[in-house]
Amino acid sequence: MDIDAIDPGEDFVDAIDRTLSASRVVIAVIGPAWATAREASGSRRLDNLDDPVVRELSAALTSNARVIPVLVGGASMPRTDNLPTALHPLARRNAIEISDTRFLPDCERLTSAIARVIEPIESTGEPPPVQNRHASPKNRGVGFSTSISLATFKAVLWTAYAVGLLTVLVFALSGRFSGGEMVFINLLLQGLGAWINVMILRGKNWARIAYVALLAMGLPSAFLSFIESGAEIALNFVGIFLSVWAIRIMFTAPVKQIFERR
Repeated sequence: MDIDAIDPGEDFVDAIDRTLSASRVVIAVIGPAWATAREASGSRRLDNLDDPVVRELSAALTSNARVIPVLVGGASMPRTDNLPTALHPLARRNAIEISDTRFLPDCERLTSAIARVIEPIESTGEPPPVQNRHASPKNRGVGFSTSISLATFKAVLWTAYAVGLLTVLVFALSGRFSGGEMVFINLLLQGLGAWINVMILRGKNWARIAYVALLAMGLPSAFLSFIESGAEIALNFVGIFLSVWAIRIMFTAPVKQIFERR
């Protein structure tokens, strides 16, 4: 964000150029009035070469970044004759449409498209070949198998936590804990787990490592409960399954990118 990322007194043009030179993907969000928006003087903003949007997009189109037009609010791609010369290449870029009625699957397609650009560079150091993929409804769902949304990750993470808390309560009510002290210790551990979950969602790598370590330490006691108890077996199994699934998602695009940014 310009407000947060550029220090007072800094040349914002230089700052934007530096950011764009290090960017692999640039998203151009285009609404219905994007090509016709006008300044206070009445002139069209796109015709002003000093306009921030024009400056940023023209710089991005001449860089090595993948420029992805994202259409919102029912907008359509502007034609070449409606764009200034510096933005003519934008009209040739395949767009992705994000609608209100298909918001989540459309965002999945966008994150998958971004991942296809970023991940090959991370693994080989070379940019991927240019792909001529048109973002049309018939292609909806492409890449879903390699990308799980952050919302799904949150649901799995907190469901695993809820199952773990329920397991502690079932053990306490069944009298399997030796006393109130054990109940307090287990509830304290559940509080620690909730805090780690919050830190994970804030992109803290240490929290991701701690989550894996705590699951590994808890596995022996979980397997012992399989032998000693009956009713709690299902809860333990579900909790372990969800926790392992959450760990798997942590290393899957686009969720893993919240850790890579830290």
